[in-house]
Amino acid sequence: MEVGILVQNYSDEELFNSIESVLERTEGYTDSQAVEIILKIAYAKFKKELLSRITSLTSNCKSFVFESEYTEAEWKEIYSLHYANTTYAKSNKVMRVHFFSCTCDDIENIETEGERTNELVQQLLASSFLGYITLRPVRDYKIMLSIVCPNWKHFSALSGYVMSYPETVHIGPYSITFNTFGFFAQDTVLTRCAQANIIMFSSFMHKIYNQKRLKIVDMFQRTRYTPLPDPGLSLEGICEILYRNSIPANFQTIYYTSKDCHDKQQIAVAVVKAYIESRLPVIIYHNQHVVIVIGHTKEPHKQFIVYDDSGVFFESTHHEMPFVAAISEDELFPIEDDLDPNVENSWNFIGGTHERVYLQPDEYLTFLSQRINIYNSEGHPVQQDTRDYRNLLVDNSMLREYLANHVYTEEDGNYAPGYITLSTTNLPHYLWYTEVQIAPNVCMLLIGDPTYPWTTSENIFVFGDLYGEVSPLSLLTEITK
Repeated sequence: MEVGILVQNYSDEELFNSIESVLERTEGYTDSQAVEIILKIAYAKFKKELLSRITSLTSNCKSFVFESEYTEAEWKEIYSLHYANTTYAKSNKVMRVHFFSCTCDDIENIETEGERTNELVQQLLASSFLGYITLRPVRDYKIMLSIVCPNWKHFSALSGYVMSYPETVHIGPYSITFNTFGFFAQDTVLTRCAQANIIMFSSFMHKIYNQKRLKIVDMFQRTRYTPLPDPGLSLEGICEILYRNSIPANFQTIYYTSKDCHDKQQIAVAVVKAYIESRLPVIIYHNQHVVIVIGHTKEPHKQFIVYDDSGVFFESTHHEMPFVAAISEDELFPIEDDLDPNVENSWNFIGGTHERVYLQPDEYLTFLSQRINIYNSEGHPVQQDTRDYRNLLVDNSMLREYLANHVYTEEDGNYAPGYITLSTTNLPHYLWYTEVQIAPNVCMLLIGDPTYPWTTSENIFVFGDLYGEVSPLSLLTEITK
């Protein structure tokens, strides 16, 4: 049946053959034995350096659509800045591969119903779409991977909650909209791990919060010489790029010694959790490597869901190199066994933020702890550690809508005065929101004003204590195995 696109049954060999047909690696060779050896070596590299990174997409794949040419903004920039001057990059267009869990037979078995045929194919493709990747047209599988966009709805490698934005992909006459978080892999020449994570960070903040979209050329200063391959960036260099391009971000350092390392680790974990719940990505600067945190797994053993653009970090912790994996807090914020008690160490990270938010997560947690201490002193003991609460920055309109359906009324049937004030006054664009479970089915809901400076002695919880059912407000997308 003609469906307007070429759908192929998936196998590793078929994908490899499609890629090699574009690269023309054996062009000019007439010796069939030499061609066989060249392709055998290339296939081994394909399996080790490319396929091992995307098994979360290919493991459930039954069919795929291969596009030999697709215009990608990131590659077009990189090509013009560097690869146009090389002999091994085929063009300024990437290859794009779409993965599906349906088979070619599933498509062929759709009964032709006149004008409805395309509609039925559209439904099948959309319901089985696993995501897509783009591949740079270079004869080196180590730097070929460019972008990965998994479809979180059908992502079965992990269970948890991740940041996402809606993406629409057009495949021939069909269009598919799905929730994803775009992954970008370094090319090792113009972009290293730091630049790759900056691209992922700024792209997400642009798509969700309409902040500036950072171009690759924006990371380089035209007034100074840039050595190639790029030697990489320090943490200060990452911040300089973000600030120079007017992208709001928080540079945070948490210092620790052997005496307080475990307590400080829990503070670092609580701060990163607040960023995650607020749907704000976190760049972690980890032992001269950079990764980005985009979510967390489910209880009881909650871990962080992380993108690793090169796979180097995962190789050291998991002995494999997927593009995404779950890691523990000890892996994200490691504590060395032989710490010198007289030497101060640090964990460093950069979190996304919003304009006119002046109380960042670590500062907000201090105010929250003070508020809970007051609540405890009033004879309402809360056993839960403040670092275990769900804390998030949320748009005031979304919060108002949520609270309208979840806040308990008082005995007379009316809402608490604090909620009425919240509903009828002008508010900052974003508010801090915390859920504190005080009974099996009851939460205390605290709302903080983030426009106060951290030096204030005023009460930032200006709406008092509200109470509601245990039904968490979430900005994240659920993924399940």
